[in-house]
Amino acid sequence: MPLTPFQIGTQIGGLTVAGLSLYYLKHLETIGCKCSMNYKRTYIMFYHIFGLVFGSAQLLSGGKLVEYIVESRYEMPFLSVLVIAIITNIVFTLMYIEELKKDNCECSESVFRTMMYILSILAASLWGLILFFGLMLGGLIASMPKGKK
Repeated sequence: MPLTPFQIGTQIGGLTVAGLSLYYLKHLETIGCKCSMNYKRTYIMFYHIFGLVFGSAQLLSGGKLVEYIVESRYEMPFLSVLVIAIITNIVFTLMYIEELKKDNCECSESVFRTMMYILSILAASLWGLILFFGLMLGGLIASMPKGKK
């Protein structure tokens, strides 16, 4: 099934955010911002590189890449690794930016840093809501009488 206009817009938005984040992180390296260099920055960079490659492939294939993964036996392992990578990226981004602020890393100050921080807070909130409603739904289903499931 081809991608809907909403899915295309979401993919382009995700690619844009990943591209801007990569630009910012690479810029810190280019200007020699030593206080910003650590393993969290490296993880965030590789996460966004993967996002750009995977998102571009998904967009260019018209959604067939995800269809292939869903139809294969690799769906659950792929989704498990992806969820762990997403949550790790959110946590690392929040920690990384907090450390930059705490350490008074002036060379890292940028609208891109603020954008990454705000988007990570929004993503963490969204994942929190998903977890909350998933647990609520699971509890509701578990409490239903056996014959009505």
